[in-house]
Amino acid sequence: MEKIRKFYIDGDGGGGGQNESGLTSEMDKYTNLFSDRYFIFPESQSAEMQSIHAPVYLYHFTLVKPGGFSMADVLQMLGNYYPQLEFAYNLISYLIRKNILNWDIPNYGKQEGY
Repeated sequence: MEKIRKFYIDGDGGGGGQNESGLTSEMDKYTNLFSDRYFIFPESQSAEMQSIHAPVYLYHFTLVKPGGFSMADVLQMLGNYYPQLEFAYNLISYLIRKNILNWDIPNYGKQEGY
């Protein structure tokens, strides 16, 4: 526990980045902690289990550039249009699956809100 606290909370949280004040924000530290816990750790566990049967190679790609562009920037720019884009994406993917790929789309009936 102490090693984890030192790395994520007292250190830079593995992020290596600093904000304008020269310090890594507390939110960035906790974001890195939870990201590693829920994404990186299970990925490494899975790779370890699969490596029993065949060679496994893990790659971690990052793009860190000052003033860079991220998906969060895209979602922020979309603002109120995001629900419409999500609906359009779901509709298009449904039509492709049903009409082009000929997948059998299950009908779960209508959903009632209570």
